[in-house]
Amino acid sequence: GTSPSDTRYLDRQDIGGTLAQQYAEALAFIKRNLHRVQGEHSVHTPGQLEVAETALQELLVNALVHRDYLVHAPIRVLVLSDRIEIVSPGHLPDGLDLEAVRQGQAHRRNPTLSEHAFRLLPYRGMGSGVAHALQQWPQTELHSEASDHQFRAVLRRPAPQWVQPVALPP
Repeated sequence: GTSPSDTRYLDRQDIGGTLAQQYAEALAFIKRNLHRVQGEHSVHTPGQLEVAETALQELLVNALVHRDYLVHAPIRVLVLSDRIEIVSPGHLPDGLDLEAVRQGQAHRRNPTLSEHAFRLLPYRGMGSGVAHALQQWPQTELHSEASDHQFRAVLRRPAPQWVQPVALPP
């Protein structure tokens, strides 16, 4: 469906373990629940994910490395029919706003973790992840909600290729 409160779902998974395991299992969960599309290629070629995989990778790493570990809530990954949401505990730290994040600025909420993340995850460097994700998938929205103590990345899914737009009469 299109609502996180929908009681009917096709897949669900609780993920634990090391950061590397959490990353790998979360990415696998998303990928198995997305469409693969042929685009302009022949039916004999493997389909590509409907959303840029690099954007998914960057935003998952961001959620794991930069979440607020003092907020006792899990990272949530939702694959809905019209979007993917990656919800990370903790809103943006003081002095950082969404525009600054879009431009690649960062605040080291977890400095020890961010120093070692490049050994554990496909971590490309502090500050570049969200900007790179937005470049790879511009249909991404960012939300920092102080009242809910969460940061949300929402990646809009394209309409399936087999759904043709309805032509309206003139």
